[in-house]
Amino acid sequence: MSGRRAAKGDERERTVDEWYATALRYISRYACSTARLRGYLERKGCPSDLALTIVLDLDKKGYLNDIEYAKLLVDSLKDRYGPRRILTRLLSREISREIATDAVDRITEEEQLRAAQGVAERFLNRFSTATLESEEVRRSLIRHLLSRGFGYSIARAVVNEQAPYIHDPGEDKIPDEQ
Repeated sequence: MSGRRAAKGDERERTVDEWYATALRYISRYACSTARLRGYLERKGCPSDLALTIVLDLDKKGYLNDIEYAKLLVDSLKDRYGPRRILTRLLSREISREIATDAVDRITEEEQLRAAQGVAERFLNRFSTATLESEEVRRSLIRHLLSRGFGYSIARAVVNEQAPYIHDPGEDKIPDEQ
C-alpha cells in the first residue's frame, strides 16, 4: 500500500490478515482496552464477529490485557486525581466496571491524601497571602478537591492541614453547660 487512502466507494474487501495488521498497528500506537480495539475495528468496517475473534486472539497472546491497562492508567493518574475521577476515566476508556473498581481500590488512603495535598498546594499558589485567609478560599479548595475526585473526608483533612488559619464554621460548637 502506498500510504494513500482509497477514495470512498473504491474500497475492496480486506482480508483477515489485513484486519489483524490494522489491529496490531493500532495497539502499537495506543494503549487500549479490548472493547476499545473492537470498537475501532468495527468503525473501520471490520465485521463484528471477525473483530471479536481478532481481539480475543490478541488478548490470548498477551498483546491486550485490560487488568494491566487499568493498573497503568491508575498509576499515571493517582497523583493528580481522586478515586472517583479515575474510575470515571477508566469507564470512559471502556474498561469493565469490575476491573476498573478493582484497580481503583488499590489506591491507599495515604496515596489519596498525598495527591490531594499536591493538588491543594497548586490550587493555593494562585492566591495572594491576603486572600488566603478568607472562608471563600476554603470552600473553593474543598470544591476543587471534590471536582478532582477526592472524597469529602480527604478534602476536609487537606483543607484543615493546608489552611488551618482559616476559620472553620464547623468548629463553632459550644459545649453544653451543666
